[in-house]
Amino acid sequence: MLDYYNSWPIMACKALKYPIENFKTYLFDNIAVVGMGGSGIVGDFIKTLGFERLSIPVYVFKSFNIPKWVNSKTLLIAISYSGNTLETIESVKHGVKYGASIVAISSGGLLEKIALNNKFPYVRVDGGYTPRSAFPLLLYSALRILSMLNLDIVEEWEINESIDFLNTDRNMETAREVANTIKDSIPIIIADVRYEPLALRFKNELNENSKMIAKYEVIPEYFHNDIVGYEGSRGNFKVLILDPKDETIYSDMLTNFILSYLRDLGFEALSLELKGKSPLTKLIYGSHIAGLSSVMIAESKSINPLQTISINKYKEFLKKIFTGKKSYLEGM
Repeated sequence: MLDYYNSWPIMACKALKYPIENFKTYLFDNIAVVGMGGSGIVGDFIKTLGFERLSIPVYVFKSFNIPKWVNSKTLLIAISYSGNTLETIESVKHGVKYGASIVAISSGGLLEKIALNNKFPYVRVDGGYTPRSAFPLLLYSALRILSMLNLDIVEEWEINESIDFLNTDRNMETAREVANTIKDSIPIIIADVRYEPLALRFKNELNENSKMIAKYEVIPEYFHNDIVGYEGSRGNFKVLILDPKDETIYSDMLTNFILSYLRDLGFEALSLELKGKSPLTKLIYGSHIAGLSSVMIAESKSINPLQTISINKYKEFLKKIFTGKKSYLEGM
């Protein structure tokens, strides 16, 4: 599976060139992104990247439904790598019912059928990967669609920089250091609020690839509750600090307070510098390290990173629930 992550630069470049079927412009005053797991995290990245650049709100929904306020002035971005994620398909059904302006990204499946039948703008990405390892195909496709809709949450130089920092040899070395540090522990990933999606992504990669329990925490909220728990807690915890290395109070908190504080309490803590100048680069760089290190941990423990037995059992359970339910979108 390391080969998948080592292919990220190629995936990113490919995603920027995919054709967009039925492309059209919309008028909208808010954005809703629907998706689950390795697809849904794209919405979290879009939300954080647009925080200081968009004058309209971005919401992310990871369930079977979307709010009633979604309407014709909502841009609904549906992302499902397989195209068959039931939660996402159900959300799209509600989007159609509410008259939302929908765009979709998948590698095929029912979502592709719905999009083409209803003439929604649609991007078909390459199949054959796991959703988490196909992340650049989904993220950069979404960024391109947003750009074509005049929603420039990243600039061209940021796109180019982010791809440049997917340097396999250099990142492999860093990932191995991370893997060796946290592999026999319950990792706690700590990031500032701007990089919460990356902390979540890191946790998810460890869950799925390494089959590890992990948690993440976000500053400054962390300083008003979670930090107190470390005063009395011990156990096999190790802390990974995601440090953006920028001139902000957040980076100062992470480097000059929490790192030394936790070490004084007896916790082993490692700081991972997020490379690059742009937030996009720091996010994609950190995601790459997360993917590589989680696979390395799996391999060191003779664990198959591709297998997700629990998720498969959940999906089989969902299929039984939905069996026999005729979708009103069938045949549309």
